[in-house]
Amino acid sequence: MLEAPSNKLKWIAVGQLLVCISFIYFFKSWCSGIELLNVDLCWLLSAGAEELQRAFPNYHSWIYLVGGLVKFGLPMMSLILLLFAFSVPNIFQNLGLMLFSTLFTVIAVEIGLRILDYTPGQFGYNRWVHPVDSLIVFEGFTTDSTGILTVDTKLVAKMKARPNRHVSASEHLSEERRYPHEVYSVLMGHGLDTDYSKPLNEFWVRFNKLKFDERQAWDRKYAEYASDPINKEGFYSIPFVAKADSKPSILLLGDSFTWGHSASDCTNSFANILFSRGLWVYNTGISGADVSQYKAILKKYGPLIRPDVVVCNFFMGNDVQYFERKLSEKVPLNYHTNAGVIYSNHFGVSFPTANEAYENIMKNMIIPQNTLINKIFSTTVFSTLCWEYLVNLGLIDHHFFIGEKFPQSPITAVQSEEMQRFCDSIGAKFVMSVIPEFKNGKLNGAELIPNLFGEVPYYQHNSEVWMYDREDGHFNDEGHLAYADYLEQILVKELATLNLDYQVMDSLQ
Repeated sequence: MLEAPSNKLKWIAVGQLLVCISFIYFFKSWCSGIELLNVDLCWLLSAGAEELQRAFPNYHSWIYLVGGLVKFGLPMMSLILLLFAFSVPNIFQNLGLMLFSTLFTVIAVEIGLRILDYTPGQFGYNRWVHPVDSLIVFEGFTTDSTGILTVDTKLVAKMKARPNRHVSASEHLSEERRYPHEVYSVLMGHGLDTDYSKPLNEFWVRFNKLKFDERQAWDRKYAEYASDPINKEGFYSIPFVAKADSKPSILLLGDSFTWGHSASDCTNSFANILFSRGLWVYNTGISGADVSQYKAILKKYGPLIRPDVVVCNFFMGNDVQYFERKLSEKVPLNYHTNAGVIYSNHFGVSFPTANEAYENIMKNMIIPQNTLINKIFSTTVFSTLCWEYLVNLGLIDHHFFIGEKFPQSPITAVQSEEMQRFCDSIGAKFVMSVIPEFKNGKLNGAELIPNLFGEVPYYQHNSEVWMYDREDGHFNDEGHLAYADYLEQILVKELATLNLDYQVMDSLQ
């Protein structure tokens, strides 16, 4: 007769279960401790070393180490426990323990991965894009004839023409309407919603002190902008025409920070604060913009506006470019979809339609259901990861998107020097102003990348953690105010070199 099963069988089961639970608990607790819970944990575990370094300059080595423990620690521990089980002399019992241990490990891994939100059939994860059954491209943004990303002014006109103007944000955000929240919130804050209560901030206090006579060109333009904030070119700005008096003028280049993202009210943005202090402010900030767009805007509108100072609000989070993007009228900077915001340019390769850009990302995320083998491997998370491993070994045919090889250094220095030269050609001062990125509970500035701007000098905002919205990493109201004060000090200095005297307008108190 066979010897009764050893108690080691029970200890192996308990041990594997404890290892699985402890790894998952440790990983989630560690992510919470360094404020990574708003990051897709699946992407965090599947990202490569270079990708992690770009995303998390402070913690990338630790994340890579902990991720490796999560991915490989449980199988290694199971192997150790399996070897321990073979100390039992009975060969049949050894085989039983081996089969049991293997089965239990697979089940434990499957449960653990699903707790971490892994999905069967999905082997790759993206922080900004997720798979959808049917791709829907939202309205709201478009490109002009030169390929510059702008707000769709036709949609603005449609929203203004609505008979029921005080509708909820959820209605505008619904999939049927496909209205972008950023555009809606700006129109609402400037009068689209007739029931909206305007805040008592610098912008509206200044509005109440305007003088509406023919001599006050700036006042009239301020009043027009207060009720009609999206200009005909599709920017959240006054019209792009040269100033009509002696007040200093500035052209703001930037992305969502410059648009005013995460301010509790759009008129709390630093661009609007500067406008309320007596400057002609031409704001070209728009969400998702890159330095390629900044250059195109400068070349197209700089000679028309003739600003005294051009300020490039350079965000360290996503303005560091490694590939120059060629602008095209038919290829926007990004596609706003129900799957997320999908960039049209991926690792130096351009995708002319939203579907092509989406399908390219899915190549690195979803097992294609084109063969019986692929369908079988898609049934569990564990088999999905095995499929990816077999593809990397060349045993299953699948072509990942690779893209261009990353250069050793970004092209930002070349771009910055090009903008500097163009500003010199139109007689404008060029100011490179760096907005540090709030990441992993820390702030990352330009000092992390040596010689980032080449020969172009730069200013860097002395940001503090309390100035940022912890959910999305943009300035909160306090951050926008602090940044406006900081830019104002720089402008006073730069305008003095042009023999232009800038003084803050009469007190708002």
